[in-house]
Amino acid sequence: MVDGVLYWSTDEILAGEVDPSIIRDTTSYTDGMPEEDGQTNFAREGTQYAVTADGVAVLVGHEWVLFEPAPSWAQEG
Repeated sequence: MVDGVLYWSTDEILAGEVDPSIIRDTTSYTDGMPEEDGQTNFAREGTQYAVTADGVAVLVGHEWVLFEPAPSWAQEG
């Protein structure tokens, strides 16, 4: 979850590099749907992400994967 919005993976790799100054770290893990900013439900050990012009990019393995806002039904919990 970023800025109050739940994001889902598009499985698309971000073209180009991410500016190191905008990279954030996830803050916590949940087994359910994230309910707070910086929370993830797929990486217990934490991961890096960045809000870019293309969407939210999440470092998965060694690649930045684009995430987009989840459908409204998922946003409502």
